[in-house]
Amino acid sequence: MGNTQNCMPLSRRSLDNTIQKQRQTSQIIHRSKVNYDHLVVLLGASGTSKSTFLKQIRIIEDAPQFRDSLSSEKSKKRIRTHVASIVKNLIEECVKYNIDIQEEENRQHAENIMCNEDPSYLLTEIKSLIKDGGVQVAMKKSLPGSVQFGNADQYFFDNVERIMSRDFEPTPTDYLKMTSLRAPCDSVQDVTLSGTKIRFEDVCATKNRSKWRSKIHSMNIIMFFASLTDYTQMSDEDDTKTRMDASIALFHELLDSVNCKIILVLSKSDVLKETLDRTPICAIKDEEAAIDTIKRLYMDGRDDDRSRVFISVCNVTDSENVKVVCKRCTDLLIYGDRNKLSMSK
Repeated sequence: MGNTQNCMPLSRRSLDNTIQKQRQTSQIIHRSKVNYDHLVVLLGASGTSKSTFLKQIRIIEDAPQFRDSLSSEKSKKRIRTHVASIVKNLIEECVKYNIDIQEEENRQHAENIMCNEDPSYLLTEIKSLIKDGGVQVAMKKSLPGSVQFGNADQYFFDNVERIMSRDFEPTPTDYLKMTSLRAPCDSVQDVTLSGTKIRFEDVCATKNRSKWRSKIHSMNIIMFFASLTDYTQMSDEDDTKTRMDASIALFHELLDSVNCKIILVLSKSDVLKETLDRTPICAIKDEEAAIDTIKRLYMDGRDDDRSRVFISVCNVTDSENVKVVCKRCTDLLIYGDRNKLSMSK
């Protein structure tokens, strides 16, 4: 029995080595076909800025697909429709929470917008409604179960004149702010950084585990996106938990499922202060203290994983922030040494 016990670890190591060699061979064959050296997979729930991150990379790279999709009539139509949909949501929130639209004229405008199958061209109605005191109350409120309106929505309202004009030409900022605007190949972006060919791939909603599990053996790094402000919103799947609770649970599941390095991208740092002023986290209103608290929540009980988790706080609407994260990701791929990196804010 002693000999058998002594042989078991060697047998397991041999099997592990064989599996690892097969995986490496498979990766080399696969990558020779797709022409990239490293695969970085983006994971995270919807609304955590994954798509915006990829859009930023596309803008930085000035990819042809980006330029074509941005200037298309379809993109213009989608942006205008997006503005109208925000207004519709606000009208519905007014009805749901008994918030009075203050101006009689605006009540008629609201009826026209709700009854029209395509309200995207109703410039006068939209411009008037977004200035109404009642609609402004609906936009600024923060109630359980209510729709959350943020800086991106306000951006479109601030630019409604330009967006609704006949000679409207979408800008890169329009593209970034509208998370629902996706072009062909938006989920994949190939770039060359520091002479290294990297594919960034968003495997979409993490509810579909098969999409990211199928890539476990070929990915070099996972970028897990989590919003710093998700503690204020309830989970779509469990109304007893916040979106941050669900995100942390998924992150821990991921740590148990893969052995590769993970960059935890804590996004939406640009709106954290405003969110804390309205709704503190754990009675904390200080921005730096809140970030430290959120970091601890994600790494709670995961001391054994700290050597392979790198945390980066990011505003993905800022191209310089995105460049920093990409540089850190590239350094991690090239050097693979924590001592050569500074991944925290």
